[in-house]
Amino acid sequence: LDLTQAFNPATIYDKFGNILSSMNVFAWCFCLGLLVKGHVAPSSSDSGTNGSWITDFYWGMELYPRVLGWDVKMFTNCRCGMMFWAVAIVAFCYKN
Repeated sequence: LDLTQAFNPATIYDKFGNILSSMNVFAWCFCLGLLVKGHVAPSSSDSGTNGSWITDFYWGMELYPRVLGWDVKMFTNCRCGMMFWAVAIVAFCYKN
């Protein structure tokens, strides 16, 4: 079974603008959700506000935000971010 028959890696390159736009919209909504969560129900004592919603949005409310015991910072940085870099590089090389 040829893996490129099931999924063509060049599709990531071809749809990169759509993927980037979708990730950007998701990131804004996710960060707004974390901002509200930091104000309403901080997960630990490392949270704090500076009084400005703009600064709190940019810098974050919590150092290590957790949702239902799940470390959000590690998941987004390590799992999603690092995995996408590897997949994107392979897909771009395949397209080239």
